[in-house]
Amino acid sequence: VLVEAASERVVGALRLVANRPSDLAIGLELLWVHPAYAPGGTVAPRAAQLGIFATLDALIKRGYRRVEARVDAADARRRKLLESCGFGIEGVLRKYAVVEERSRDAAVYALLNTDWRQGGGKARLAAQLDVTKDS
Repeated sequence: VLVEAASERVVGALRLVANRPSDLAIGLELLWVHPAYAPGGTVAPRAAQLGIFATLDALIKRGYRRVEARVDAADARRRKLLESCGFGIEGVLRKYAVVEERSRDAAVYALLNTDWRQGGGKARLAAQLDVTKDS
């Protein structure tokens, strides 16, 4: 659950899926993000980004090399949220799912441990969120 500390308001939820310890890979699923807290919403997406930052940092510290996320390709807000947290687009899986009798494409994003550490992803996001280096 993603909670904004100042107001203690629930602003979203995520879960870890498709854990593949032998490959040091795991999936991050954005179950929902309150529209006001998503990029382009009425409130800055900081609360959601902080939750994702903490999750990514914990996973990388535990030795994961790859964190993957799949979102509906038409969901611009979720895509922008992932991109703002350092995820890069890897491709689109066409007709990945059927929702309400309509085919949906899935955008596949990933963040690698090397992107997070040596690539400066952690430092960039920490600076953007005004998080101390010790976090």
